[in-house]
Amino acid sequence: MPSVAAQYDLNLSKRAYGFGFVNLEFDEFQKLDLRFVTGGGLGYRVIMNDRTTFNTFGGGNLNKEFFSTGLNRSSGEVLLGEEFTHKFNNITSLTQKFVIFPNISESGAYRVNFDIGAVTALRKWLSWQISLSDRFLSNPVPGAKTNDVLATTGVRLTFAR
Repeated sequence: MPSVAAQYDLNLSKRAYGFGFVNLEFDEFQKLDLRFVTGGGLGYRVIMNDRTTFNTFGGGNLNKEFFSTGLNRSSGEVLLGEEFTHKFNNITSLTQKFVIFPNISESGAYRVNFDIGAVTALRKWLSWQISLSDRFLSNPVPGAKTNDVLATTGVRLTFAR
């Protein structure tokens, strides 16, 4: 389930923000050649301190899917989610994000994205990370899986002062 994502947040107040995003996804197990999602919405920072942040957000988006079976479909979606980050200390942090996308073009259909990961700094410029991603699609093409889970680990290089 490789993906590329870009998001821009605009602060409306200390706690409220607006956002716009573009996501590109590929998922072999769901026979998905490309999912192009663009949208935006509003968010609220429920918890904001040096160690913990917790945000809730909602909005809408356009989802265009191109499957290897030849099926192409477009739909409007609502998005509802939350995002949590906690720094246990100066070395280790945990991030988690959950988003549900109820489909407003096809009644009863929805997608769910869940991501969780941890990062531990080994040096100022070198970190070890581990993550788990889950992608659920309620209406896959025939013969495809509804759920795809990916676990990854690796090193992270930081090119900052």
